[in-house]
Formats: sequence, structure tokens, C-alpha cells
Amino acid sequence: MVQGKMKDGLQPTGPVFTFVDVRDVALAHVRAMELPETGGKRFYLVAEHFSNKKIADIIKAEFPQLKKRLPDVESEDDIPQKVYGFDNERSREMLGIEYRSLKTSVVDTVRSILDFDKTGVIG
Repeated sequence: MVQGKMKDGLQPTGPVFTFVDVRDVALAHVRAMELPETGGKRFYLVAEHFSNKKIADIIKAEFPQLKKRLPDVESEDDIPQKVYGFDNERSREMLGIEYRSLKTSVVDTVRSILDFDKTGVIG
């Protein structure tokens, strides 16, 4: 999106509508290795539901200078009304994970892309 590749319209989000920041995944792996009580257990790592529209809305709100690279029209959110739920209680309680929000992840990612773009490596 930041590079303008979805300017003509957002791509469909599905079939998976769940999101987790890679930093939270990395932290969960480290904590799972460090804590003996996590041995043999499985952890569902997911922070929240997301859609490409939500990502575009965050970028528009937080980085107004990028609006020209995003679709002009208001797209409908394509998350189904009865989308599946998830339970991340075990990962929050046993691993102590406090999941980053989609907004935090998108803002941090876009800042990183823009900083990297200043190097001139990205065309």
C-alpha cells in the first residue's frame, strides 16, 4: 500500500482475517523456550481481526502525506460479520504476551518503510 500498488483498489483480505505482530511472535518463541511450564503446550498467537481497509484507514489517518498512494474511494470492510473468533488467553497468561494492536504495528511498519525509503534503495 505504501508504494501505491493498491491505489486503484484494495485487494480482498481473506480468507484469513487474523493478525499478529511479528515482534510478538518472536517474544512468544523466546518465552516458550525460557519457561519450563510451557513444554508440550501449543499457543495460538493472534492479536485481533484485520482487513486491508483497516490498514488503509490507519495509514490515511497517521500518514496524510501518503493518501495519494491509497485508493481514493471509500472501500467497504470485507471482514465477514460472522467471522470466526479466537482465544489467545493461554498465550497471554502463560507467556505474558500483551499483543500490539494493528494500529501500532501498521504505524511502526510504515515508519520503517519510509525511513528505509530515504536511503534511496527503494525505487
